[in-house]
Amino acid sequence: MRIKAFGPLYIQGYDGVYAQSSGGKPRTSMDLSALPRIWYGSVPETTNIAARGYHDFEVPFPEEYDSPPNVQLTIYTHTTATTSFDCDISLRSVSTTGFTARIINHEGIVRSPAFQWLAVGQ
Repeated sequence: MRIKAFGPLYIQGYDGVYAQSSGGKPRTSMDLSALPRIWYGSVPETTNIAARGYHDFEVPFPEEYDSPPNVQLTIYTHTTATTSFDCDISLRSVSTTGFTARIINHEGIVRSPAFQWLAVGQ
């Protein structure tokens, strides 16, 4: 893999990451395991959340982290008939193997929002 940057510097990664000058001599290197691990995914609109109710979602990570990662959540809807909805999403717990997210429906009708997640850690 070769990624070109502006100027005479490029980064080449295989068994490590090396920043090299245009002369080809390594200037710095590091083990890829030092880079943060990033996982992401989504939970589709499959669960009907009762009016003024909530639902907890257990989401496993594809691989275990060394310590609990930082997790970001984004709630959304694909329903074209619904341009807005009054639902909140919160992170209930995070471990090295997954997390629990809660969606709260503040409306007087059933809603089925989806959410995306991003986890960054070691």
